[in-house]
Amino acid sequence: MKGLTFNVKMPFAKDLYHTWYSIEKSILKFDRIFNKVEKFDARAMTDNKNHHRRERRMVEARNDRWNNNYTYFFGSLTEEE
Repeated sequence: MKGLTFNVKMPFAKDLYHTWYSIEKSILKFDRIFNKVEKFDARAMTDNKNHHRRERRMVEARNDRWNNNYTYFFGSLTEEE
């Protein structure tokens, strides 16, 4: 039976492999973020008191990042580029 089957290896370009790998990696990252958001939203119903505390802390951290992060442009680049 082993002699009746054969495998054909198709050529697979390195850039195509890298593209698919990057896509899979991005999907996994999105899944992790989505699961965190779902867990956070579910906590609003199950643990209301702690949810408001966590949400307040999250908003404070977001506002801190918004005010303290700066983008530096080198050379002739501007924020439109």
